Amino acid sequence: MELSLADQGISFSTCSEAIQSFVTENKKRPDTLTLTKNHAVGVDGITNLAEQWLATSNDESETPITTLNVASCSLGRCVNPSTGANILSSTGVSALGKHGDRLKNVDLSWNDLNTEAIDAFVRGLLDIKGPAFDAESYDPLTLIPSRTCALESINLTGNSICDEGLEAISHLVIDPSETLKIPSNLKSIILNQCALQGNGGEILCRMLNHESSQIISLNCFENDVTTWSLELAKSVIKNEKLIEFNNINLIELKNKLSNKEENINIIAGKNTMNHGVLSILLTLRPFVFPDEASIPNPISTDTSAADAEAATTEKTDGVKGSVTLDLRESFMCGFYQEEEESVNELISLLQHINNDSSSDSSNNKSPEITSSKEGDAHDQSPVILNPSLIHIKTIELDDDSGLTSKQIKALYDACGPSNQKTRTVLKVNGTEYKPASSCVIC
Repeated sequence: MELSLADQGISFSTCSEAIQSFVTENKKRPDTLTLTKNHAVGVDGITNLAEQWLATSNDESETPITTLNVASCSLGRCVNPSTGANILSSTGVSALGKHGDRLKNVDLSWNDLNTEAIDAFVRGLLDIKGPAFDAESYDPLTLIPSRTCALESINLTGNSICDEGLEAISHLVIDPSETLKIPSNLKSIILNQCALQGNGGEILCRMLNHESSQIISLNCFENDVTTWSLELAKSVIKNEKLIEFNNINLIELKNKLSNKEENINIIAGKNTMNHGVLSILLTLRPFVFPDEASIPNPISTDTSAADAEAATTEKTDGVKGSVTLDLRESFMCGFYQEEEESVNELISLLQHINNDSSSDSSNNKSPEITSSKEGDAHDQSPVILNPSLIHIKTIELDDDSGLTSKQIKALYDACGPSNQKTRTVLKVNGTEYKPASSCVIC
């Protein structure tokens, strides 16, 4: 049963009274408690909540609160009694971790939580003593968890936990002692706008690739993980348990591509960045290059062989799925336009798709052909080697896609000859892109 006290502008004392009334009326605690946007709860409130309503009692039959939504409750900031200034504090979430070992779902988004707060929260959940998780050198045996936790999903959106905070979160997936086989229950992680950078990408790869990982949903919008974008995208594609990445259901997308559905609309999402766009393109790749072994791979991805094999089962029937790729607001090259893997991969896909489609055009070179018997190529109808199973009909860009004018022109050139009926349409800010005409001075 759920008790929702969201957005009522109440303090913890009022919340506690409401919880007590619920218990009196229903003879048990709510299993879901929602306190969203009650900024007056604060550090003291979440501390008291943990101690009064989350802590394990002597009554084993007591129903625990398993889902807690405390988004935007000012859990990481309090007033310094000496100066009156607002300061960051880890006290509240430390208590939440200490008494929250039975919590399964926690929303801590938009609470001014920093690295120290997340470190304290994870230590509380696992009851870990010892050095900091990000210490340069330590004995792993000093980080042996004293207990497992039930946590299955966590939302940390809008908290600047940085790479060091993600290192702490990773230990809810990977046993920090490196010796014990502590089972992980964590399946869903939301890390949007968490100030992750390069090392954060490496940590995410480690979490996805670890044998203990049970992650099926990972969202990390608006994090510029720079140098680890490609490795992160490859880890996403390789992970057989992962269903959703950056709000894209990868399993559903693969099924639609395998079934060659028409009008598959893929929306990359706001600030999905280079790694997010790459994960989509690497999902498309085995359907564009069904026989990957015979095609040079510009980014050396190890796309799943099973996906490629599935994509080739009916590749000769001439039917193609059609895709609209919406990359508006994606910042696919990062905030500083330093990452080009996603652009280069998209150009590679477009070139193959549109060379395939334009193979019978007199303005293009003759298609590469193959035959069943040596020497009888002239007796056979031309067969395109490795034809794409899908066609990208439209690509949508805007000013927030993060591409330079040179990159946009390169994408346009890869969309196929101008006289090709099946040419990919490239739109920028809602209008079909046309390159500026050359000016010839006589």
